[in-house]
Amino acid sequence: MERAFCLFVEHKSRKSRFSVRLLERWFPDYVTSTERIGRAMLALVRDGGPSRILECAEINRVAGGDKG
Repeated sequence: MERAFCLFVEHKSRKSRFSVRLLERWFPDYVTSTERIGRAMLALVRDGGPSRILECAEINRVAGGDKG
């Protein structure tokens, strides 16, 4: 199971990308994207994960996002 505080779609308008980048800067452990969740899901199926429930920072780490 994966948990995310703020989830955003990677390919959106310029204005929404700007606000998401601000959120990522202020709350890096609580923001992730649909793309990172997809990459994390594939990595978890392939390699397994640290636990059954992943918080946002762990999702980013497993996905290779290094955001947390």
